[in-house]
Amino acid sequence: MNGIERMRIAAFDIGWRNLAWCVTETDGAVLCGMNLVDLGDRDTYRTLHRVLEEHAWLWATCETILVEQQMSTGRITNVRAVKISQHVLAYFMIRFPEKKIMEYSPRHKTEGFGQKKMSKKTERKKWAVAKTVELLHDDPVALDWLGTLPKKDDVCDCFLMTVVYAKNSS
Repeated sequence: MNGIERMRIAAFDIGWRNLAWCVTETDGAVLCGMNLVDLGDRDTYRTLHRVLEEHAWLWATCETILVEQQMSTGRITNVRAVKISQHVLAYFMIRFPEKKIMEYSPRHKTEGFGQKKMSKKTERKKWAVAKTVELLHDDPVALDWLGTLPKKDDVCDCFLMTVVYAKNSS
């Protein structure tokens, strides 16, 4: 596949209502799994742990785990997202210490495709979905799967993180 050694990568886009994840192989050519999860109002961290444990078999097949870095802009920080992010990172560091586990800046997604900076969040979301659909155009099963999700942009962010990471790691 384009001279890239086989690599399986999991990526997480952190959200309390929309925790997204995606696992791809090599340069995103093979989509192994994706989902969008509502962690709910009660027992958020237990729900998160249950979701992570239910897919431990899949995480075990990955070489790298990417967790989207939570940004803070000036005085605004989404503390809940930071806490969830830290739980995800801790889970993987404890459960799979041999894996490469890292926070991954969301800027890498757009910069990795040579995309100019987009200041509006809605613009970035639309771009992520369009770019993912473009990259998956030869995989009708993945596109159908993506089509079943109520909110596609978060999973698309995860997919693009894995593609850019694989491209930069080769």
